Amino acid sequence: MKKVPLRFINNQIEAKVIIDAEAYRIRYKPITFIVDTGSSRSFISERDAMQLKLPIDILTNPESIRMGGSKYDLLQTKKMKLMLKTEENTTQEIVMPQFAITRATKKTEEARRESQCLPSILGTDFFTINSLLLHFDPRDNDSYVAKKE
Repeated sequence: MKKVPLRFINNQIEAKVIIDAEAYRIRYKPITFIVDTGSSRSFISERDAMQLKLPIDILTNPESIRMGGSKYDLLQTKKMKLMLKTEENTTQEIVMPQFAITRATKKTEEARRESQCLPSILGTDFFTINSLLLHFDPRDNDSYVAKKE
C-alpha cells in the first residue's frame, strides 16, 4: 500500500474516503472521517448515514456506547469498501467486513441534535484489522496512513 495522505485541520486528522456498499446500493459516495486513536471503534455518524441513505431502521443493534455523556446504539452494517486516494493518485481499497453506525438512544429533539453533530470516526480497530500504520507529525503538517510491511 502506498502512502495515503491525511489532512490536519482544526487540530483534527481527517481522512477523505469513498464508500462503496453494494448491499445498500451505495456506490462511490464521499465521506470524511476523523481519525481518533482514543476510540477503539470506527463508526459512521447518524448524520453521514442519513446522507448516504443507509437503512438505519433495519440494522441490528448488538451494543450501546457512551460518548460525551450521551448513550448511542451501534448498529452493524454488512461489508463495506472504503477507498482512499494515495499520494500517487491511485486508489487503495480497504474492505471492512462490518461497520458500525451510531444512533442516539434517546428520541428527544435535543438527543437528535447532539447526534447530528457527531463526526464519523476511524478508530484503532480500523488500523489494527487492516495492519495499517498511522504517521502524524504536526510540526510539518505531515500525516498519512500506510500498510505495515
